[in-house]
Amino acid sequence: MNFTFGIASELYKKNIHPRVYLSEDELPQFQKILRSAPGKKILDALRERIKQQTDRALENKAGEGEPPALSGDSLELAFFAFLDNDERALEVVRNNLAVASEVENNPPPNQQARHRLGASGAGHLAMAYDLVHGHLDQKERRTFCRWVYKSGIRQTLDALGPRYYNGAGANIPMNQLMNVIRILMSIDGEECVPNLEKDWSFALSMFEATLNTVVGPEGYPSEDMGYGTGMFSRVVQLAEALRRGGFLDPYKVCPRYSKFGDAILHFVQPWGKNLSTTGDHGDDIGARTFALARLAEETNNPNLLWLNGTLSYGGKEVQLRKDVQTECSIFALLVADKLGDGVHPAKTNPQPATPFRDNSRGIVSFRSGWDKDDTFVVFDGSQRCPAAAGHDHSSCGHFSISAFGEYLAIDTGRYNMEQNCHNVVLVDGKSGRDTKGEWEFVKHPGILKSFRPGDFVDAASVDSSHQHNCFWARRHIGLVKGNGAPAYTWVVDDINKNNDWAEYWWQLHTCPENTIQTFKSHASITGWRHGNKMDVHFALPDAVEYPRPHKIFELTQDVKETSSYNYVGKVTKERMKMFARPSDQIHYSTFQRPRLLVKIEGYNGRFMSILLPREKGMKAAKVKRLKSLPGSLAMSITFDRVEDVLIFAHEHNLLEAGTIRARGHWCVVRRNLNSGKIVEHAVGDGFLLGE
Repeated sequence: MNFTFGIASELYKKNIHPRVYLSEDELPQFQKILRSAPGKKILDALRERIKQQTDRALENKAGEGEPPALSGDSLELAFFAFLDNDERALEVVRNNLAVASEVENNPPPNQQARHRLGASGAGHLAMAYDLVHGHLDQKERRTFCRWVYKSGIRQTLDALGPRYYNGAGANIPMNQLMNVIRILMSIDGEECVPNLEKDWSFALSMFEATLNTVVGPEGYPSEDMGYGTGMFSRVVQLAEALRRGGFLDPYKVCPRYSKFGDAILHFVQPWGKNLSTTGDHGDDIGARTFALARLAEETNNPNLLWLNGTLSYGGKEVQLRKDVQTECSIFALLVADKLGDGVHPAKTNPQPATPFRDNSRGIVSFRSGWDKDDTFVVFDGSQRCPAAAGHDHSSCGHFSISAFGEYLAIDTGRYNMEQNCHNVVLVDGKSGRDTKGEWEFVKHPGILKSFRPGDFVDAASVDSSHQHNCFWARRHIGLVKGNGAPAYTWVVDDINKNNDWAEYWWQLHTCPENTIQTFKSHASITGWRHGNKMDVHFALPDAVEYPRPHKIFELTQDVKETSSYNYVGKVTKERMKMFARPSDQIHYSTFQRPRLLVKIEGYNGRFMSILLPREKGMKAAKVKRLKSLPGSLAMSITFDRVEDVLIFAHEHNLLEAGTIRARGHWCVVRRNLNSGKIVEHAVGDGFLLGE
């Protein structure tokens, strides 16, 4: 439908209903849209759902002496009462409007009402009121509006108060505010409610604060996948209605609003289908279709339509074409004419490396390209916006890796708060911050310190000292791309517990159904999807650098479970039945997963790891620790056609190993094995001197 700024403003001035998303004048054009695909497919599926809701509601209508009950989805039912003149749906909606105000104001004595509706559900009921307004008599309007104003606006705004601004990006207060605004849009101008000017002013100010805190400056959601993506999608539903009514234009007052779609695009798995999990939920984006379609239109980004079509969450989905589906909802209907063919990112090639920092979530995504077999890395700085605290993990320095169609190093998702649930180093085998088995957010943030994208190497670094509870804890990561070899990842850890001997347990949690094979000094992970692999190698400081040499004293594996064991309870076979197969845990909470453990001891935790994905049957690369200057680490990685030399200097910037000499924090130099010539190189904050 039309979401041009102010397109419905005259309807509000004249108190003409409906108006929030659709008007009488727009109905003929809208019905025309719905007679063609994909609108017709969504509409047919919704009509079937509405029939089931109305049948169930009318069959279960409360009898004499029984408490009244709310039935079905009032907003959906009202939509079809308006769209189709569906008398049965209208009857259910009218009953729900009456029940809401009656039950709330006069609960039946000595018995529990079958459904009590607080302010949290009043917003969608108010939008249902907007759609069926013309079918209600004066008494019905007056009764509902008086109740919903008192319960849904005044009580909620008073409860939120000035403190709302301190948590404007958190999901619970956001939901309460958004219900207030839905009600304001639905009953503004009605004779039976007082002047709403002050309520509007207060609510819009708070909503603008939410726009600036629900996502960071680059558009990444403050509460990650699941919570963050779902909440922002709800924000879009409301923000576009406000824009339509002329109350607020989110694209003008909040530039980051338009960046959400592109931000989320950078977290889709290389093969599509799912996003990558990044926080205390799963990999979903609830109510995605309306948000992605609106942002695709306003930002002229057809990749977002592809994203909508490749994602699928079962249940309320409509198949549009082979491997293309969309959400089945009235909000999807509102953008049905915009759901044309999306464009795969491989055809437009968006910048593959994207940071999300600057007083926001502190997270980075890298990828070697946009094809299904490319390598995709998420690197987590674990910064959090204080206005959206509550689901924070000890994930600073965590990395996730997908390659060759396999999810090889995973984010474990919901209920996995502590360091022992992330791909980070444990000091002395323990998490730096102990939640004592509860589902409790971690109060100590991390810091995403640097981000350096490049044609050959993308790199970033974090400081996790607060979460490790150490003198210092830093991690550096790079994704090596280029021609001649599969993309791979290098990681350098630099941890000082207390200037003394300690154990450092390097962890990698992998997808359930993947397998781990350990060898004397390296390991290999095999993916369950296609049998492709990732080899993991390590380099320790030279023995002469410390009074006692570092060493790997155990390279092993185990099965790790959630850190919220007291809250969640025992992971039983019964609980696991919620997943069709073990690997499906990655889409919500990975309660049980294989973990690679490499236990290193030394005077500090300075070591390098190399993670090398390869296709099944592909020969493994040869990895060798090279002699380098003290205070640095170096490795050579030899493939079939090229050889890379990787050197990292902790402080002195002297990069010297083999025949390579450079100055900077790190370098990767690629040589063609046939010609012996250097074909590609990258130096972090420095330059290559030569050989």
